[in-house]
Amino acid sequence: EFRRVLFRSLAINNRLKIAFGARGTGGYRAALAHYEPARQVINLTKLNGAGSLAHEFGHFVDHAVAMSGGHMTGGFLSDLSANLASKLKIHPEVVTAFQQVMNAIKYIPETPDEKKERWRAASDKHIELTKKISEILATKTESGKPHDTDTLDRVMSMQNERREASKNKAPSLETQHYQDALGAGGDYASNVELFARAFDSFVEDALNEKKRENTYLVSGTKGHGSLDAGIYIPQGDPHRTRCNEAISTLLKKMREHGHWEKALASDWLDGLLKGISLVVSR
Repeated sequence: EFRRVLFRSLAINNRLKIAFGARGTGGYRAALAHYEPARQVINLTKLNGAGSLAHEFGHFVDHAVAMSGGHMTGGFLSDLSANLASKLKIHPEVVTAFQQVMNAIKYIPETPDEKKERWRAASDKHIELTKKISEILATKTESGKPHDTDTLDRVMSMQNERREASKNKAPSLETQHYQDALGAGGDYASNVELFARAFDSFVEDALNEKKRENTYLVSGTKGHGSLDAGIYIPQGDPHRTRCNEAISTLLKKMREHGHWEKALASDWLDGLLKGISLVVSR
C-alpha cells in the first residue's frame, strides 16, 4: 500500500518527484540517493538506489512539515530549534510530536525521580574518586621518589572513571545509537539524517509486522557493523520501539491537524495518508 500510494502521489499534482540517476554525479563513493528540498526531488542512483526510497521519503516528511508551517527556505523541522519551530504555523501537538521523535532517537527516557537519583549517585561517585586521587597524589614513597608506574596507572584509571561519572550528571543520558552517530560525525550526527534513518527503520518494521518485505523501499536497517547493514540506525529494544512509536504518533498528528494538506495542497492527500496508515497503523 505504501508503494502504491507513494507513486500515486507522484503522478498526481507532481509535488514530489523521483529521478533515477539523473541528479547526481555518480562515481566512486557517490551517495545511493539524496533528497533536494528546493525542488522536492528524490534522486535514486540507477544501480544502487534500491532500499533508499523510504529513507529519502523521510527527508520529504521532515521538509514537508516545515513547509506546511511557512518555513519556505528549504529547511527541515528536525533542524530547527524548539523556539523557532514554535513560531511557525504548525500545530503545537505536531511540533511536540516531532521533538519527541528526536528525543526518542537521542536520549534514554527517565522519570524526574530517576534523573534526580542518577545525578545524586554520579555526584557522590565524583566526590569519592576526587578524594582518592588527591590522597594518592599527596603521598610520597618512602624513598621520596615519584610514584611508580602502577600507582600512576591506578590514578589514570580513576580519572577515567571520574569522567564517566561526570557524564552521568548530564541533564539527559544519550542513547548508544546517538553516541555512535556523534562519534562518526558529519551528516551521521545531524538531526536531519538521524530522523531519516529512524524513519527508515520505522517503515521496515511496519512492513515486517504485516509479514511483508519491499527491498526497493527499504532494506538492511537491522544489522550492525557497516553502512549496508544499518549502522547509525536505531537498533534493539526498547530503543527502536520507542523511536517507532514516536514516529507513528507524529504521522497521526500530522494527519489530524492537516499538515499534509497544507504542505501539498492536493485532493489525493487523504488517500495517501490512508494508504500509509494501512502500513504503519498500530
